[in-house]
Amino acid sequence: MEESPLKSWVHHFAELHEPALKYTNLAKHGLITKEIRLKQLEEALALEPDLVSLIAGANDILKGRWNFNEYKSKMALMIDALSKSGVAVIIGNLPDFTARLPFPDEKKSNKRTAVTSK
Repeated sequence: MEESPLKSWVHHFAELHEPALKYTNLAKHGLITKEIRLKQLEEALALEPDLVSLIAGANDILKGRWNFNEYKSKMALMIDALSKSGVAVIIGNLPDFTARLPFPDEKKSNKRTAVTSK
C-alpha cells in the first residue's frame, strides 16, 4: 500500500473551498510567537493575501518560553498589521495545556485572557 504524505489543515481547507483557492503555507514546525513575528509577518504581508490563519503560542508553552504579555503583544501587533492591510484573519485558540501537562500550580491558576487588537 502506497503511503501518502501528510497534508496540513490549510491544504484540506483550500482543496475543499469553492472556488479553488491559491494559497501559500508559511507554517514552520517549532516556531515560537516571536519567531513568527520576526520571520513570517513581512513575508505574509508581501504576498498581499485576502485571508491569513494565525495560530501561535503552543510552541512557546511546550518549549518553556511562555510569557503571556509577550505573546499578547506579538499577536496584537501581527493582527493589527494584517488587519490594516485589509486581510481577513483566522486566529486559532490555544488548548488548555494545564489539563494534560504537568505545570506548576501557579501557572495553572492563571486565567485565560483573550488576545484582541484595537
